[in-house]
Amino acid sequence: EKLEKEKLEKEKLEKEKQEQDKKIKDRQEKYKQRKDRLDKEKQEKDKQKKEKQEKDKQEEDKKEKENQEKDKQKNDMRAKKREADLKKTLGEYTKKLSNWEHEFEDWSSLKSKEMAKLVSEETNVEEQKSAFFKQRERVRDEIAKLQLENKDLTQKIAESETMKTRLIKKRHQMEASTDERLYEQKIEKAKIP
Repeated sequence: EKLEKEKLEKEKLEKEKQEQDKKIKDRQEKYKQRKDRLDKEKQEKDKQKKEKQEKDKQEEDKKEKENQEKDKQKNDMRAKKREADLKKTLGEYTKKLSNWEHEFEDWSSLKSKEMAKLVSEETNVEEQKSAFFKQRERVRDEIAKLQLENKDLTQKIAESETMKTRLIKKRHQMEASTDERLYEQKIEKAKIP
């Protein structure tokens, strides 16, 4: 009886397992169908999206091409205007350059004359400078000569002063001697009756 019970239990479990497997299988099948459906929808959407992108890209390419053409026309017009402006500016600069060349020639001629005048003045200055240096040397020589003469003169003055002192002293002595002799003669005359 125990074995019978176990058998029944086993059959029950087996049956439950089969039902469970069937449910799992059904679920897997439903999941697969749903997945297939979603994949198909996704493919369809991707296809539509791709077609839309292709169409948008064609539109963009078309617009870009039109814009490029417009830009090219604008650039061509700008280039022509720029070229005309450059030619005009070049003409103005050429005229200015010609005027500047004439002015430079006049200025160069004037500067050449001024330079010649400056060279002449510089030559005169150099000659005057040379004459001044010569004159300065002569003055120095004269000063040296005068200094020597002054030295001799100072020496002679000193000698003269010495001589003068001696002569004064001698004169004083002679005057004293004369006074003494006169006094003696006076005394002598006084002695004579």
